[in-house]
Amino acid sequence: MAPSKLTTCEKPDTSSSPGKDSKVVKRPARGYHKFRSGILNVAPKGGEKALVTANQDAPLLRLPAEIRDRIWKYALGGKAFKARRSYFGASARFAPSDSESSNDVALLRSCRQIYSETAIYPSRLGMFACTNSRDLKRSAKKLKAYHRKQVMRLRLMCRNVRDGLLYFDFTSRYKIVLKEVFPALSHIEVLIHEVSDQKDDDFRKAADLVRAKLVEEVEDSGYAITVEGTAEKMKSYIESQTAVTLPVSLPL
Repeated sequence: MAPSKLTTCEKPDTSSSPGKDSKVVKRPARGYHKFRSGILNVAPKGGEKALVTANQDAPLLRLPAEIRDRIWKYALGGKAFKARRSYFGASARFAPSDSESSNDVALLRSCRQIYSETAIYPSRLGMFACTNSRDLKRSAKKLKAYHRKQVMRLRLMCRNVRDGLLYFDFTSRYKIVLKEVFPALSHIEVLIHEVSDQKDDDFRKAADLVRAKLVEEVEDSGYAITVEGTAEKMKSYIESQTAVTLPVSLPL
């Protein structure tokens, strides 16, 4: 049904409308609205208010806030998001790693209250991984602002000891200033694949070179930097599945 028109004697009520410089953003009556940061505005409208009130009586949501918080962190924390190139290689975005279910963050869609309490947890408590600076830069651009501002852990994956940080040339046209893109970043982990023995001299030498290179690139950043090895082979980056996104649909 089309909205009724104002009569000649009626005027829009602007008494409570936000000013031009106001940071208050109202949700439209229909559909969903996102703040400029990309986070959903889950304020209930109209008949949704009764549903929200009913949801608050759910046993899970009646638990003390600190207990709910521990549950949310257990359910949503520790996820790995890998920078994946699109099928044609023209773009890239962060998506759940092969070992993660594609709907691990579906909890955010279940309820407005849960979304408001957990929206930042997948980013804040997760690990964001990539294999080269180009895909890191492209994937970071696809993240919403509120996701990027929460990222604390970054994993740089190297194919083997010989490659080291070969694919992380921060001086190229794909240069990325980590402090600007991920302001909350505190830990960088380098994972070198095809390492049979972490006590091997070749690995230790490579680890020292990688660490020195990173320290040079992110000088005075204060990041904690660790270099580890794994015997696992790194799958071909191009053969990775097409990426999916973090959920943005409006919860109930």
